[in-house]
Amino acid sequence: MKPYNRTLSTKGGTGSICLLYNAL
Repeated sequence: MKPYNRTLSTKGGTGSICLLYNAL
């Protein structure tokens, strides 16, 4: 989950979280 956290920090958007979870 570390790489995901980095992506979230970079984008800083809740939408990114949904996209990441959908990708999984």
